[in-house]
Amino acid sequence: MYMDKAGNIFFTDAPTHSGFVKIKETPKTAERKKGAGKADKRKSVRQPSNNNNVDKEILYKNVSHTAKRHNIDPYLIWAIIKMESNFNSEAISPKGAVGLMQLMPTTAKAFDVSDPFNPHQNIEGGIKYMRYLLRIFNGDMKLSLAAYNAGEKTVLNYKNIPPFPETEMYVNNVVSFYRYLKQLKEQ
Repeated sequence: MYMDKAGNIFFTDAPTHSGFVKIKETPKTAERKKGAGKADKRKSVRQPSNNNNVDKEILYKNVSHTAKRHNIDPYLIWAIIKMESNFNSEAISPKGAVGLMQLMPTTAKAFDVSDPFNPHQNIEGGIKYMRYLLRIFNGDMKLSLAAYNAGEKTVLNYKNIPPFPETEMYVNNVVSFYRYLKQLKEQ
């Protein structure tokens, strides 16, 4: 990944200069890869194809436009997408979350996402959901991220980030990547 001075983000598997930074595999991605060979007994909305060629430039514009329209920092959304699906629009979690922003079926339905594998719908629904969580938690990014990962009821019950290693790691990783992206933009 490379972010230029104007804040444009570029992704490649063949970096052309030393300004590119290797994006490491997340624990979620490694877990999905391990289970990829096993038969999936869950029913899905549709069978994802083997072709996951999401145009990164279109994706970048979509995230930027949609996030700004909902008054959310697009870099936060990029960090969430990185942690949730590692930019794979056809990702399916072991718990049934789908797409770039890993929306659960009930969340997708609540935020008018009819095809959670559609990157544009998934981003729109995920951003609306994050906006909703930020309102519930009075703009507290860490609590909102914890709710995105563990569920809003869980965070409300604990009145804090739940003491689950997965959720604590998720919040820390998203915040770290978000700060990293913001720092790159300022350079």
